Amino acid sequence: MDITPLSISGGCVERVADFWFLGARIEEGLAWSTNTSELQKKAQQRLYFLRALRKNNVTQRLLVSFYKKALKRMKSGKAVGPDDIPVEVWKCLGEAAVEFLASLFNRVLESERMPEEWRRIVLVPIFKNKGHMQSFSNYTGIKLMSHTMKLWERVVEARLRKVVEICEQQYGFMPRKSTTDAIFALRILMEKYRDGQRELHCVFVDLEKAYDRVPRGELWYCMRKSGVAEKYVRMVQDMYERSRTVVRCAVGQTEAFNVEVGLHQGSALSPFLFAIVMDQLSEKVRQESPWTMMFADDIVICSESREQVEENLERWRFVLERRGMKVSRSKTEYMCVNEREGSGTVRLQGEEVKKVQEFKYLGSTVQSNGECGKEVKKQVQADWNGWRKVLCDRKISARIKGKVYRTVVRPAMLYGLETVSLRKRQESELEVAELKMLRQRLTQTNPVTKQIKVWTAQSEGILQDCFALTDWDVFKAAATWENSSVSLQDYAEYVTGYNSTSVDNIIHIIQVRKFPNQKPWINSQECHMLHARSFAFISGNDTEYKSAKYGLRKAITMAKRQYREKLESFYSNAYAGWMWQGLQHITVYRPTTSTTISSSDSLPDNLNTFYAHFETSSDNTE
Repeated sequence: MDITPLSISGGCVERVADFWFLGARIEEGLAWSTNTSELQKKAQQRLYFLRALRKNNVTQRLLVSFYKKALKRMKSGKAVGPDDIPVEVWKCLGEAAVEFLASLFNRVLESERMPEEWRRIVLVPIFKNKGHMQSFSNYTGIKLMSHTMKLWERVVEARLRKVVEICEQQYGFMPRKSTTDAIFALRILMEKYRDGQRELHCVFVDLEKAYDRVPRGELWYCMRKSGVAEKYVRMVQDMYERSRTVVRCAVGQTEAFNVEVGLHQGSALSPFLFAIVMDQLSEKVRQESPWTMMFADDIVICSESREQVEENLERWRFVLERRGMKVSRSKTEYMCVNEREGSGTVRLQGEEVKKVQEFKYLGSTVQSNGECGKEVKKQVQADWNGWRKVLCDRKISARIKGKVYRTVVRPAMLYGLETVSLRKRQESELEVAELKMLRQRLTQTNPVTKQIKVWTAQSEGILQDCFALTDWDVFKAAATWENSSVSLQDYAEYVTGYNSTSVDNIIHIIQVRKFPNQKPWINSQECHMLHARSFAFISGNDTEYKSAKYGLRKAITMAKRQYREKLESFYSNAYAGWMWQGLQHITVYRPTTSTTISSSDSLPDNLNTFYAHFETSSDNTE
């Protein structure tokens, strides 16, 4: 049975495929007991047929449902391109927009030419928040492109993913893979070698301007080598040809110019194109995972010996730089697990690679000794810095803050920690940080501004010299002069006023903003135990003091746990009435008249009214 797959028309592809599978199964059943080699031959023939069938089917016209799925994947609220048409326009128009886009994209698919308006690109330089602001290398360029073109890129990407098979070592922008998988694989590998008391050498390779250095010729070559249909190669080439870029900055825009190298930053298709390039370039040098792992341009090379990892690094450098990429000498770092004395370091073309004891890999700090205490502290501190801005904003309602906490703050604080084994102390640090956030989010307390005098040895010396040189007899003479009308009370006011003025002029005064120290879990029982501990400490009885200290610590831990569970129940409950009752209980608010809280549509407004009353009362108290 001879079938030429490439001659099958697109309209009968599915029927021919069903017929082919049915015939192949019948023939396999007949030949099973007679000829095994014939069965293998037909299986290989079927594999070739499926590959050709997939290539042929990928260039056919697409259905409206395919574009509808691509439109749903587009995110809203993004910066618009030069045409000023956001993706929200197509989403609001509904089915009419989907049918129009399907007709437009099918014409682009047939003609292999996209509209000229899509070729205009605006480049916006974004500071990386590190290094000097006047250095061009500390900026990354984000390209603002037409949202309609980005939608077309998502369509092309979905079709290419059905054809191209990326290696398992690539974790970036791959389905069912994430940064957590790569972090976990690296941590497990390091942990196994620490348990076996064996050395493990890891090199974290960084590529300079990886997206901006990809040669266009290498991109077309890698796409063809990966099995992409020539029609789609020409369409991707058309996306990059004759594109005009302008740079937008604070003082205006530059003139349009052409960019002949690199991928579009901010494009929906660029991550997958870069994955195709890295897959083909590393075909002969990469090892199986986890000895080699890639997340886009972040590469990790591991080996049991320093010589082997140095040799692998040199092979990677040769392959990448021969094809237009460049390995960064300053940002590529080397780390050794269970390092022995005299193990040396790794060299790259005669230069020593920077040796470190910890490395921030994909946002998670990996340490050579296996500890994760620094990782927990850094994430808690970073979470606090980002959370305070929302936490202290009284214009944001408690309901919105609860949603932000559940969807943003908690996942950010726990990022990457599922890959490590936390100790009780580190778990306690996370619980304490979470409890502070929850408590501060409920109390809605304004910071108190206080003026503090900074007394230093230098200022005290200047003040003493000032008082020593003061002629106090002048005040005394003014008070004792017989014609003077100054009373003794006025004399005292003059002297104290002079002293206060001298102190204010010499002693430096600063203003500080502090939050009141509020610990709602402390009740009368904990206060009594606090006093008992103080009395035991003053009395000098070590046994009584240790007993009181242990009992107080146990009671506070239990009170914190109960309070935390109470707060979490208030946040996780979707019924607003329970939220209101919880707020009344925690803030010790008692209404003048006892009313029953009922479920109604106006309950959120009542909740805001309650908060307004609470804020007013706290302001008056201050």
